[in-house]
Amino acid sequence: MISNFILTAARNIRRNLSYTLLNVLGLTLGIGACIIIFLVVRNELSYDQYHHKASRTYRVTLNGLDYNPTVSMGVAPHLRNDFPELEAVTQVWFQTDGLVKVGEQRYNEKQYCYADEYYTKVFDNQWLQGSRTTALSAPNSVVLTKSLAKRCYRYPEPCSSK
Repeated sequence: MISNFILTAARNIRRNLSYTLLNVLGLTLGIGACIIIFLVVRNELSYDQYHHKASRTYRVTLNGLDYNPTVSMGVAPHLRNDFPELEAVTQVWFQTDGLVKVGEQRYNEKQYCYADEYYTKVFDNQWLQGSRTTALSAPNSVVLTKSLAKRCYRYPEPCSSK
């Protein structure tokens, strides 16, 4: 029974070769496009999922002339005051190519960012030393990554994580 179906399909494929190739090509392109769309969507939805509040975190941006995701720094205080249902609102301003001076040593940093004191309430990054609650509360305070601390301060490995 199944051999008859295979034989009939083979005859139809030989008889209508151009339509068969067109259909197979269309099916291949359709499946390939679906796989690519799935991978792009999965990648976009996977950002920052290691944060405990990732499902409740939203990003407010404004695409300006240069298409960078930015918004005026005056928006966050108004969001805090005008929308009491928001748990926390933070501002992060990304910069590239900055100069960091530690004592007499100068380091060129490719990427860094400015953040306000609410950053630690929204994002729960791993802390090796210091307190999350007082980390960015004072003006000109700094939070360093482990690699930058090792490079700038010759920082040893911490004894215990806090």
